[in-house]
Amino acid sequence: MENASKALLMAGGVLIGLLVIGALVLMVNQLGSYQKQNVGTEQEKQIAQFNQEFTRYTEQRIDGTDIISLVNKVIDYNTRSGGVNSINYNIKIKLNIDITGFAGKYGTKIFGNTKNYTIDPSNGSNSTFYTIISNCRNIETDYGLENLKKLSSNFASVYENGTKSVKDVTGKEIIDLNPPNGKNIIERHREYSEFKSSKFRSVGSPTYTDGQISELSFKWIE
Repeated sequence: MENASKALLMAGGVLIGLLVIGALVLMVNQLGSYQKQNVGTEQEKQIAQFNQEFTRYTEQRIDGTDIISLVNKVIDYNTRSGGVNSINYNIKIKLNIDITGFAGKYGTKIFGNTKNYTIDPSNGSNSTFYTIISNCRNIETDYGLENLKKLSSNFASVYENGTKSVKDVTGKEIIDLNPPNGKNIIERHREYSEFKSSKFRSVGSPTYTDGQISELSFKWIE
């Protein structure tokens, strides 16, 4: 009788031990699943925030200045490699820009008759579009934006009928901007100004690779 009681006690102890072990295993598994879920949620959040930096440009009509900002952002991103947090910098971004119609309305001094531009990892800061925009920004830096604006407003009197001089308009002698050579510079500036204030819209839906933005397209509309 005494042996039977000891056996029952031992069996009960083993059973309790198994129940405790089972409960611990279950708790560890649940904790692991919870942690994985939290990690997955955080990764999704980080990628969504990253994508929004680019896709926000697709949510409404944007200006040419926004296109320029987006080009700079894409070029900067494409120079990176590896990854930070959940962002994989080895997934590159391609940006397509269609300016069909712009030349017909504002001239061909800066873009010529080219209608489509692409910025991707193969060109970046060497892309034709970036080079054009950089040259236009250099004009503003070299001659002063206010001087260029004044001469643009007085284009006819300075460069067509000669009733005013560059010094009359700007208050200073700027040799490079004197007619006839200065006319080309001012015409380029005027087209660049029109581009910056032009309107663009997103074309199609953005493309994603492993959840990350990888391609965007925009078209000039007015």
